[in-house]
Amino acid sequence: MSQTVMDPFCGSGMAGVAALRLGRRALLSDLSPFATFLTYNNCAYTDPDQLRTALERLVNSARPDLEPIYRAKCPVCGATATVKYTIWSDALLCPACHAEYDLWDAAIDERRRVHSRYPCPHCGSEIVKKLEHRTTSRPVAVCLNCPNGCKVKEAPLKQENSPALPEPVWSNDLWVPSDEIPSGLDELSRVRRSGVKTVADLFTPRNLYALALLWDKAANIRPRTLRSRALFAVTAVMVRASRLIKYIPSRQMAPGPILGT
Repeated sequence: MSQTVMDPFCGSGMAGVAALRLGRRALLSDLSPFATFLTYNNCAYTDPDQLRTALERLVNSARPDLEPIYRAKCPVCGATATVKYTIWSDALLCPACHAEYDLWDAAIDERRRVHSRYPCPHCGSEIVKKLEHRTTSRPVAVCLNCPNGCKVKEAPLKQENSPALPEPVWSNDLWVPSDEIPSGLDELSRVRRSGVKTVADLFTPRNLYALALLWDKAANIRPRTLRSRALFAVTAVMVRASRLIKYIPSRQMAPGPILGT
């Protein structure tokens, strides 16, 4: 008679994984729908070949809608390139002259270091960077994958020959999460000071559209086991596609989420 392990607060389901590896049955539950979603995907068996085929179909069906919004003209050779990533900058108001400026333009020195004190690009007054001076955020540079091999790492988006970034055309059928970010919780509410009021605000418009489209297509996959794994795959890329990813100019890379978020 096989033994049964019960975990009524299963979290991500690791107790179930351990039980299955030992040949035992597992009864797992949690009040959190996301916890049971993680647990199911970590514990339920799915044929890997069937899953790979389903995910390939998902990506191929989304490709015609996604590829056009991640295309841009290479500023070096003029070829149609693919956007690898876009750099966004906070825009702030100078406390002295009240003119708006981009942190990207004002605070980065010749060694690619971001300073917390810098002169205002309009009036020259010294500014101490503070989040309360923030007005919005906007794209300032883009990294492209050019088919001709041109090195386009931080192409500015303000100059005359700047790459143009197309915006997605939204369908009324696509769902996006509008849940409000709770206030008053130190770690979670910290993003509210950067203008993130809802879950949808965690993403730029282009990435929000891409994730909404992938989620919609994943939600229509049958049978349930493959559908759940496809949704699992979409959630796996959400952090890397969000505004929580911090870009480090000195290293010209984005290693991961901003600490504390």
